[in-house]
Amino acid sequence: MSEGVDLYSRVSPEQKNQKIYIGTLPSYPLKMDIDGLLNSIVGAFLGFGLALVLQAIIVFTMNRRMMDRTIRNIEKEIGDLREYILENLEYDGKIFYDVPVWDTVVSAGNFLYFIKEEYYNDVIHFYSLVNYLNKIEGEEPITLVIEKRREALDCAKNFKNKRDGVTQSIETAEQQ
Repeated sequence: MSEGVDLYSRVSPEQKNQKIYIGTLPSYPLKMDIDGLLNSIVGAFLGFGLALVLQAIIVFTMNRRMMDRTIRNIEKEIGDLREYILENLEYDGKIFYDVPVWDTVVSAGNFLYFIKEEYYNDVIHFYSLVNYLNKIEGEEPITLVIEKRREALDCAKNFKNKRDGVTQSIETAEQQ
């Protein structure tokens, strides 16, 4: 048999008699630092609160930008459709009204961005008329079609007037 290593060769006789507990920590008296603990807790809560506030600001800013962009796109599309209807007001054939911006706004649910605006009903009414015109063009008597085209023009004009009024009031408030 080979000789083993003597583990006790480097240990003093007093240490040989001590019991060794493997996996335990030495028992040091814990000194509680209340000030450090309170500083850590307050710092954690302030950091968390600041993160929530900053996130709310970022979300609000992004939603506002999206709303402004959506309204500008709708405003442009309504203007383009208004010109198209004016050019073809008395046209006796079938006309198709393409509304890609509105279709995107509806499918994404972005029309809710401006539900509180005073021109919301005009926008909904205008696009309802355009949708109705797409269905009746070439199917109904031309007098009914022309009447609905004129109604859509009036609706577009109401939207433009209200939108211009809102824009002017915003610009006036920014100047003051």
